[in-house]
Amino acid sequence: MQTVLLSAKTPWAETLEYLGYSQTEFPGVYRSETPILDQVLLLSLNDLSNEPHNAWIKCFASKKKIKEKTLKQLKTSSRLKFFLKKKL
Repeated sequence: MQTVLLSAKTPWAETLEYLGYSQTEFPGVYRSETPILDQVLLLSLNDLSNEPHNAWIKCFASKKKIKEKTLKQLKTSSRLKFFLKKKL
């Protein structure tokens, strides 16, 4: 089981540093070295890659352009059409 913290807004560098988070090899994915947070993965929705498996969660990003691009990606992807109930 994995605990994941989702951040719709891009975290401030000062906050990441204070909590011991550093970016992993994946864009928008952070891990902390602080003992109490080392099992809590942080996902910055604005910064996740545009891979299809990230599309469903990027719909909740705070940046309007990212949401619009993601919804367009979902609309055109035959594998992800189940996510949308109505046409855009």
